[in-house]
Amino acid sequence: MTTEFGFTYESVEQLAADLTRRGLELPLSDDFSRLARPVAFGRLTVPNRLAVQPMEGCDGLADGSPGELTVRRYDRFAAGGAGMIWFEACAVAPEARASSGCTRATRRPSVRWSAARGRSPGGSAAIGR
Repeated sequence: MTTEFGFTYESVEQLAADLTRRGLELPLSDDFSRLARPVAFGRLTVPNRLAVQPMEGCDGLADGSPGELTVRRYDRFAAGGAGMIWFEACAVAPEARASSGCTRATRRPSVRWSAARGRSPGGSAAIGR
């Protein structure tokens, strides 16, 4: 049975010692330079290997358009330095919304606006759809 534990390591050495104690083998490195290298992703070239994974924020407006909190979240993602921002679920019809805060795919101009902000001087993320 696996025991849950928090990731509280402050160094690669601490992580290596815990892996050894648990009898686990995992190659480790303190060189993160490869994360800064561009990578091809379909038709896009992503400027680095860091990504913001998709999640549904449930902060869209009642009509399905992105709300102020949605825009703020994506602005922060874009400014955070990730090379790729994977947008959240968008419903294709009102009855397909998982919650009242789910954004709608028919609100593409708002999504395009968010994508353009991701490419602004404050962010350099590749935006896919």
